[in-house]
Amino acid sequence: MIAYALKHPGLRHGELAWRMVDEDVACLSASTVYRILKEAKLVCPYQRRQRRRRPEEEKATRPDQIWATDLMYLMVGGVTYYFVSFLDEYARYAVHHELLVGMDAVSVSLAAQRAIDVLPKGDDGLPLTRPMIRSDNGSGYISKEFKVVLSENGLDHQKITPHCPEENGTIERSKRTLGLQELSNVGTARGN
Repeated sequence: MIAYALKHPGLRHGELAWRMVDEDVACLSASTVYRILKEAKLVCPYQRRQRRRRPEEEKATRPDQIWATDLMYLMVGGVTYYFVSFLDEYARYAVHHELLVGMDAVSVSLAAQRAIDVLPKGDDGLPLTRPMIRSDNGSGYISKEFKVVLSENGLDHQKITPHCPEENGTIERSKRTLGLQELSNVGTARGN
């Protein structure tokens, strides 16, 4: 088995086990193959992936510098709603939030415009402070309508890396603090 493993260094223990069975080399379980390879020091120990920490230059240093936004599904009375919120990352203040009946581009864009409307305006009608909006890559946030709302108000948009919700951690944590997951689970469990 060890000689077979040395001939096929790119295969993991599970695939090695099945190929050895298919080729009549040995009939061993994947866990046995792993144990033997580990004893022979032919397998690297599992290394936990390190959590990505945002560098200081990505963090807000003043109010209204970065706003994080996200959508969350809520089941209430058997009906799906979408909770959208905009959070000032520096102050951890919910600038705007609302419950939507759809998460389409128009609904998300209108919610963004209502959030932007809370900013003080200059003589030109544009916001005096222009926070950068940080969001995930949801369909409402990558839509043309959302880009138009941001560009009309002079705001920049930063999309987080796909499958890395920790980059938008402040908004994710705020939803947990509000207990919205539990609210949604209660409505679903009771069938209300």
